[in-house]
Order: sequence, then structure tokens, then C-alpha cells
Amino acid sequence: MLTLPEWTFIFSAATTALLIVGGIWLKTVVDQQLRLKDSIIQGRDSIIQIKDAEIAVLKGDTAPAVAQKYTAMKNLADEMAKDNIRLAEEATAHKKNLTETIEKLRTVLHRETEFSSARKLMNEYSILVFVQTMMREHISTVLFPDDATIHKPEPSMEWIAAIGQGYLEAYSRISEEAKNRERKVNEILKASGL
Repeated sequence: MLTLPEWTFIFSAATTALLIVGGIWLKTVVDQQLRLKDSIIQGRDSIIQIKDAEIAVLKGDTAPAVAQKYTAMKNLADEMAKDNIRLAEEATAHKKNLTETIEKLRTVLHRETEFSSARKLMNEYSILVFVQTMMREHISTVLFPDDATIHKPEPSMEWIAAIGQGYLEAYSRISEEAKNRERKVNEILKASGL
């Protein structure tokens, strides 16, 4: 049997061995935790760098795009304002022509059968000029409230282009039809000697 000092020595050696093994194991665990923490930090740092790069790209792209769109919208508004002024002048000329034509027709109203087709065309012409005037007064005032600049409710460029293009096309078609009717009335009046 072993004596007490031998047991104490064995117990001290076993305790020392367990402390050494436990210390090595604890150091390994701590080292693994530190490596894991470092890799997580590196991963997050790389994500932050990617996001910073994306933000820088977005900031760089946005300013020129906004400036370019603003310039394009301003140019479109200026162009549409010029077209509106030109169309308003055409409407005034059509009103003047209508008044002159009505005066010519008054002189020949007693010959109703000869001028029935001219009267029909004149009525159509009057309606077209009326429609043209209504477009000017009701549609144009929304787009061009002060006759020089376009109303700016922050619409998209496509919206402004579509409204303006539709307005210009409708106005041009009505204007062409009015000119055709006026020409036919003048031909009838010339043929009858007036």
C-alpha cells in the first residue's frame, strides 16, 4: 500500500496534469473564439465597404441624372410654351378670317339655294373655330397658366410630353380642318362672283 506522502504526491501530480490539460484546452477554445470573432468582424467590414461603395456610386449617378432630367424638362416646357403662343396667334387669325367670311356670307344670304353648301361649310368652320377656342381657354390655361411658362405640379416628363403632344396634335388637326372649310367657302364665294 501507498503511504500518505505518496498519495499526496500522486494527487498533486494528477491535479497539476489536469490543470495543464485544462489550461491548454481553455487556450484552444479562447483562440477559436478569437478567430471566429475576427472572421465575423472582417466579414462585416467587407459588407460595410461594399455598401459604402454602392452609396458612393448612387451619389455620383444621381446628381448628374437629376440635372439632366431637369434640363430636359425645362427645354420641353419652353418649347411647349412657344408652341402655345404660336397656336394662340393662329386662333386669333382664324377668328379674324371667320369674321371676314361671315360678313361676306351676309351679303349673299338672300340667295339661299346657291349658298346652302357654303352655309354648311361655314357652320362647320364656326364649330371648329369654337372648339379651337375652347381648347385654348380650357386646356391650355391648365398647362400654361400665365401664357409663358408651363404649370409645374411636379409631373413626370412622360406626363408633360403626353399632354403637350396630345394638345398640339388635336389643335393642329382642328386648325387644318378649319383651313380646309375656309378654303372651300372662299371657292364658292369666288365662283358666285363675290
